[in-house]
Amino acid sequence: MASKRKEQYRLNKNAKVGDDIVCPVCGKAFVKKQWQQAFCCGSCKDRFWNGKGDRHADPNYHTKYNQKHPERYEYLLGKGATRAEVEHNKALYELATNADFREYVNGSDYDGSWDEHACRNDLGTMLENYENDLIDAGLI
Repeated sequence: MASKRKEQYRLNKNAKVGDDIVCPVCGKAFVKKQWQQAFCCGSCKDRFWNGKGDRHADPNYHTKYNQKHPERYEYLLGKGATRAEVEHNKALYELATNADFREYVNGSDYDGSWDEHACRNDLGTMLENYENDLIDAGLI
């Protein structure tokens, strides 16, 4: 459903003023009156953009975003200021690109949040444990 909305939004943005277009949210047909118009009304525009989530209210927003865009980790892997940050970024990259590691993490208590000592749960250690389990099982 979301991909249909995105495609309709893209089509609406590329349409010329005066063309008949369809609102990507409610499906109402209307005539495009301004070059930037893509929605039939302001409330549909708000529903479309607010459906992406609130990055200020969700403490794990950036982690989820990075999982959807694993190419960001190629940048992050080289930019970690400390060894721990680099290890954590490598683990995040594996979490975004390796379904087996993601399943391993989902079966644990890791939630990507901060613990009572203001320390991030150590995803890097989980990656190390996962890789050691694979070595012990003779899979790598």
